[in-house]
Amino acid sequence: MRRAIELALLLVIFLSFALLKQSNLSFYTGDQGVYFYSGYLWSQGVLPYRDFFISHPPIQLLIPTLTILLSGVHLPFLQLLPAIFGALSAFTLLAIMWRPMGSTKAIIACALFLLSYATLLSTLYYTGQNLALLLLLIGVFLFLKRWKFLSGFILGIAQGVGIHILFPFVVFSVLQWRWNTQRLPQFLGGFFLAAGTWHVVFTALAGSNFWKMIYLYHLKKPDASVYLSGKTVVMGQMLEAHFLHLLLALLGVVLLFLSLREGGGEEYAPKKRLLLLSASITGAYILYLSFISPIFPHYFAPLAPFVAILASEGLSRIFLFTAQLWKTTSRLGASGLGIILLILFSAAGYRTLFFYNLEQRALAFDLAPLIAERIKEKLRPDETIFGDFGVVPTVALLSGRRIAAAQVDSSVMRFVSGLYKVEDVIAAIEAAHVKAVLTRRGKDIAYYPPFHEYLKREFTLTETFATPKRGVPVELWIRR
Repeated sequence: MRRAIELALLLVIFLSFALLKQSNLSFYTGDQGVYFYSGYLWSQGVLPYRDFFISHPPIQLLIPTLTILLSGVHLPFLQLLPAIFGALSAFTLLAIMWRPMGSTKAIIACALFLLSYATLLSTLYYTGQNLALLLLLIGVFLFLKRWKFLSGFILGIAQGVGIHILFPFVVFSVLQWRWNTQRLPQFLGGFFLAAGTWHVVFTALAGSNFWKMIYLYHLKKPDASVYLSGKTVVMGQMLEAHFLHLLLALLGVVLLFLSLREGGGEEYAPKKRLLLLSASITGAYILYLSFISPIFPHYFAPLAPFVAILASEGLSRIFLFTAQLWKTTSRLGASGLGIILLILFSAAGYRTLFFYNLEQRALAFDLAPLIAERIKEKLRPDETIFGDFGVVPTVALLSGRRIAAAQVDSSVMRFVSGLYKVEDVIAAIEAAHVKAVLTRRGKDIAYYPPFHEYLKREFTLTETFATPKRGVPVELWIRR
């Protein structure tokens, strides 16, 4: 009977997630079009870092590349990839927790993780964070199973999806050194073999451009910019959306440190090892997000499962206290505590859905198919387009028109970093005979003064596409 209830609860959790992920079939402005178009270019033999600018690690691009090679350019399937990675991450979280912490806490953590705002947001569009997190959780599973070499190897691959994996890697290394130094070389060997391989391969293919794009560029981006939301705004939004999760996780940390007085070493109970690892990775990511700038909401995705693990420990202790209160002292007090919990979770659920819907409205690109049709009407197949990175790659894939000079990532951050000049990009797209430019009103490169002057001088604004209260109007400029 208990197993049937557990399966029913898991079915409800995953069906709820699937229902919320129907929104992935819609079009959005944002980074994912850049990665999909980059995958398309790579599938055509145009190499990242060598032949076009892209600031993210190669394994992140490899997934859409392989998908396009195997099945062609099918945007609905590509757009479902992050949701698939999210669901697989939840299954991996269950596998990590089921034995050491018990099925009840595993199911609680699965719900807290999968239905959190951080997870719903990070699985709304492909950024690489979703795939990096899945690989990180697989690495955790292998690490706790004491398959150290495989764990390190998977983390080395994960670092080729998200550079931030270096932070949990350091946590793993320190804990392994504290628990059992004899197995540390296996872990380090696996990591450096995997990470070293992709670094060597792409250095050979692209030379110094590879390091310039995925490392130096991110270090050179300004701490603050008029083109991005402020760090305090993003931090505040994520804190508000996860306030209850964080309170419960804090209780879980307190319970962990109380239990650590009992002893230490590799002989730690599996539950303690998992909680200590979760608390350490959470702390490392909070430190990382505190120091880097700019930050974006999807940067918080790697925190979600580890906060959920700690929160499940705190919440289960509250449930236990409530049950004892009901049996021994005061049913009225237990009922009151239950009502308070119900109100808190209802409020947290409302805030999660509010922010999730707000993000969808802000980034909506409902008219992408219409704009693609207009591009096909106005441009011959051999003519090219350019413009805002949030809209142009998606329109290019829908319309079958090429992006001029393979300038797929036109983010203004390239130019304010000081590493690249907008004049060089203009020269490249002019050489490629760019015919049309797509911009988002008031956003990014179109309103970067040097490019805006070029745009007004060489092109005419012919049409504006807008959906009331959804997304930012998209402007179509045609060469005079």
